[in-house]
Amino acid sequence: YWSVADSPSDDYTRFIHLLDATGALVAQIDSQPLDGFYPTSFWHPGEIIQDTASLPLPSDLPAGTYSLRAGLYNRDGQRLPVMQDGNGSGDMVDLGTIAIQR
Repeated sequence: YWSVADSPSDDYTRFIHLLDATGALVAQIDSQPLDGFYPTSFWHPGEIIQDTASLPLPSDLPAGTYSLRAGLYNRDGQRLPVMQDGNGSGDMVDLGTIAIQR
């Protein structure tokens, strides 16, 4: 879910990253939220946007625990700041961990 604080002035791209225990990027997807059907420039303050994405995993990805993170960036590649409880908290959201079993 995306919680809209201000009206976006641009159409942003979302990223989803899967990181291993060392913080190395092992899988990612970059695409428009909602597959481009509702661009971020149409979003309004107060909206909660439900967005679903599939993250393809490498076939040789070893078993283990991985961190999942997401965020948005502009056309220049600059990430948007994340606000949590009214405070800045970096440029991506930690979505938790997942366990891969083989």
